[in-house]
Amino acid sequence: MLPSHRAIPMVLLGGVSLNRLEVMAKHAKFPWLSDRNSSVTEEFLRGRGWILPGESILDVTKAGEGNMNLTLRVITSSRRFILKQARPWVEKYDHIAAPWERMQFECQFYERVSSIPGVGDRMPRLLAQDLSASIILLEDLAPARDMTDMYHDHAISRENLESLASYLFSLHRATRGTELDDFINSAMRRLNHEHIFIVPLAGWEGRDLDKLEPGLSEASEELRRDTSALDAIRELGSIYLQAGPVLCHGDFYPGSWLQTDRGLRVIDAEFSHAGQAEHDVGVALAHLFLAGCRVEDLAHLVECYRREGGDIRRDLLAEFTSIEIIRRILGVAQLPIPVSNGFRKRALTQAIRCLKSKSWESLA
Repeated sequence: MLPSHRAIPMVLLGGVSLNRLEVMAKHAKFPWLSDRNSSVTEEFLRGRGWILPGESILDVTKAGEGNMNLTLRVITSSRRFILKQARPWVEKYDHIAAPWERMQFECQFYERVSSIPGVGDRMPRLLAQDLSASIILLEDLAPARDMTDMYHDHAISRENLESLASYLFSLHRATRGTELDDFINSAMRRLNHEHIFIVPLAGWEGRDLDKLEPGLSEASEELRRDTSALDAIRELGSIYLQAGPVLCHGDFYPGSWLQTDRGLRVIDAEFSHAGQAEHDVGVALAHLFLAGCRVEDLAHLVECYRREGGDIRRDLLAEFTSIEIIRRILGVAQLPIPVSNGFRKRALTQAIRCLKSKSWESLA
């Protein structure tokens, strides 16, 4: 059994940082997978019967640079697949503690959506699981690349916009009003709440925002003095923490979108939860905006979602879009956007205007 995430120190403002090596030493018998030690991976796979006696492992490498989890690509003498392991820290920022049992929710998500047309067939297949080791085995969609190049290319095709809208609509429609008690995912939602609604507005010591853009620190201080904006953000945060009527992907941004030779695919559902449809759509809109896409592209995504039959609140959509922009500019999880001279401050100003006007069109 995994130790409860409550036994692992969470990194809160003013809290104690998690020490990765200490945690690994404390749980020395846990199968800590690594791309640097393929023998550990092979021992785990053979012990679970996930590879056959005559099958040999040729290569174990990292499959991308995900934020939350260790993701490995395993190539054997006969096939290839993805191993994904959650550890009690955020993989990219390993001083930040994270709920160890989060893989349970991603596994449940794959199981739940596997039979939903337009959702399960746009994700990798779940092939095996061992939640005692916080590991799932997934189909490898390679050749594929995530769509974070958008932050440099500033473009997305109409076909991909329509695929994104269709995926979300299909997910939300199929789960609206159904039993979602297994998808509360409260620990991961609390972690995400902290890094969306609290940390970006707290003026964390040690973060020099001016390294990203001159004058950004001063702009962030202006937001922290804007009581009407802070009140709106606080209220939105309480909505985010409440269970909602649909199953949300929870982290629907270009890092979770894969371009493959079979079309667009979606991965990484560890933040999935019973929530508001506007959150998923709003996160997508925010990243299209931050990638410099045209306002017409944002409008097309919303139009396609609604044309499919999606019911969406205009005010809530604007607010979730706004806070995602704000947290990606001021928070810990920075995007691969080059150091800028004015872009981030303009985006912050537009996001605050969007938040107050409750209209995502004000991003124009």
